[in-house]
Amino acid sequence: MKLYKSDRDDYLYVMRINHECHIYFGDPWALNANIINDKRRAIYMPDKDDREAIKKEYADCINPEKLNHFKSTEALEYYLLYNKDSLNASIDDFCQRFGVYVKNYNRKLFK
Repeated sequence: MKLYKSDRDDYLYVMRINHECHIYFGDPWALNANIINDKRRAIYMPDKDDREAIKKEYADCINPEKLNHFKSTEALEYYLLYNKDSLNASIDDFCQRFGVYVKNYNRKLFK
């Protein structure tokens, strides 16, 4: 599995699986845990309670049954964008949780 920046304006990332399956996920206009925990960004939230509230708000919106398969859009968004404080930590947790390997190419645009 390979993670790239999305080539579409309405998605944040694309996960490429076995050169055949492409799963687009992430709203580029929504706040996610990776963005609000990054002190280098202008929208960094210094209050931990505010950051946890955004994570909880997202968790309340999704169906927990869809989090069990690594190819579902909900699982990719939840475990990569809202699970941990950084993308690399989220990728490590995702790999351990589902027993897959994800190569992070998110600095490159998907082609």
